[in-house]
Amino acid sequence: MKVQQLHYAPLLNQLHQRAVRSVVSQLALRSKSLTEYLESQYFRAPGQQGSLLADPVFESTFGWMPAGETMDGLRDKLISNHLVNALSHAPVPFSHQLTAWRTILEDKQSLLVSSGTGSGKTECFMVPVLEDLIRQQEAHRQPLIGTQAIFLYPLNALINSQQERLRDWTKGFKGKIRFALYNGETKHTKYEVQEEQKKIPEQALSREEIYESPPSIMVTNTTMLEYMLIRRKDAPIVDKSQGMLKYIVLDEAHSYIGSQAAELALLLRRVMQAFNVGPGTDNPVQVIATSATIGEDSVEGNQELAKFVADLAGVTERNVKVVRGYRQIPPISDTHIRAEFPLSLTSLNNLTPTELYQQLCQYRVTQELRRALTQQKNPAVRLSELLAIARHIWPEISNRELMQLLDLMAKARADTSDNSLAFTPLRMHGFIRTLAGLWACSNRQCAHKSHELQNKDWSFGQIWSEQRLFCDCGAPVFEVLRCSGCGTAYLSAKEELKNDGTTWLSAQPTVADEDEFALEVDLYRDDEDEDSLHLHHHDI
Repeated sequence: MKVQQLHYAPLLNQLHQRAVRSVVSQLALRSKSLTEYLESQYFRAPGQQGSLLADPVFESTFGWMPAGETMDGLRDKLISNHLVNALSHAPVPFSHQLTAWRTILEDKQSLLVSSGTGSGKTECFMVPVLEDLIRQQEAHRQPLIGTQAIFLYPLNALINSQQERLRDWTKGFKGKIRFALYNGETKHTKYEVQEEQKKIPEQALSREEIYESPPSIMVTNTTMLEYMLIRRKDAPIVDKSQGMLKYIVLDEAHSYIGSQAAELALLLRRVMQAFNVGPGTDNPVQVIATSATIGEDSVEGNQELAKFVADLAGVTERNVKVVRGYRQIPPISDTHIRAEFPLSLTSLNNLTPTELYQQLCQYRVTQELRRALTQQKNPAVRLSELLAIARHIWPEISNRELMQLLDLMAKARADTSDNSLAFTPLRMHGFIRTLAGLWACSNRQCAHKSHELQNKDWSFGQIWSEQRLFCDCGAPVFEVLRCSGCGTAYLSAKEELKNDGTTWLSAQPTVADEDEFALEVDLYRDDEDEDSLHLHHHDI
């Protein structure tokens, strides 16, 4: 058994160095003093004030709790033979997946699935939706026409990521069960995709094809869904799907908060009304929401989540089920403990993975760290929190020694088999702090100026990484600007004439820069439709 070991301490240090060098080089400041000061601040330990790196977060990556039934046991009972074969890579579903399938297919309830990354949340809704369509197609022996499921994703990248999976799972039906990815990138005419369409009959590749024969599954975003309701050219989708819509899926549900969640609730009510489904009709709709992290794992937290989905679906909370995914964590007894902490990390590193596993079971510090990292209610833990836990047992342990210990916990294996579990399999999340700007005290003789800034090439006082009006010395603070030509630093200020006739300098109002992380704003124009509406929208 060969174990590939990650070394968190040097990895984090390397990321830190590269990030600092990148930021400082982009600033290209002429003042050597200011550059050295910024480097000293940005290179502080992650999580400290001024550091470019936030406190890293660790989470355990034990496997997810398996269901009590195999896929073969579900074949042609809950799940059709076709889907069982498509899911051959997973002979046993996860417990939360099977619960979700039964909730959707048997109980006909709305649902919220909250489970971590990599836990198969997509299968939680895609398998039962496809199963329902397969049952209909086999019963009627006719191609299914009309949209029965709408999958809503917040970003186009997430929409496109589902294409390959949907193709694999529907290609065996030769176009009798179809889907479409409907966003701003969808081609308009059949002519543009005619050759590709012949090869992929299971996917409607053009808008003309979608209008003429709406597919059973529509993967889209809220903007395109809005257009579907108000644009004349999209009317055939709704007209040919009257009373058919059965499922509305919200992926990444945690992204809908505040006013955005309220707008989505209103949009979904309009969608149900347009499709003639939902409350007040004989055509119920199941709303299915998924999220990696949402709500507190408690009775009260689940009730709040059920209410969130119920309000979207227009049903009572009793008709909504909250399903959570849990990791399968092998227990380690405290009776193995022989010492509080190891005397030498170097000697531990020389052990084989299986020897190391047995040794780590004997230390209270590693047992407590493992316990902290495997709490279901708080699966992600900051390094500073882990350090506090370790120091209760091992007072002298340093930040670097803790990360070395985490390395060893991820390296240790219970036995020599290829599928052997680590003592604590880990994933590290590193975060770089965004920089809003720099501000400087206008007093050259500032008593609070750091020693790196005392040289003559820096003409002002103390540097601040957050906006403020006055320095601790009492002098006004202004934003630092840089000449793009020579790199010289200046202070941004404006003159103000006071009532007594004196002129004072005051800070310039902050100019809002374009947010590079904002969703793309575009103007959709359909030149072929003179009655089309021209609206601003996001991420089409």
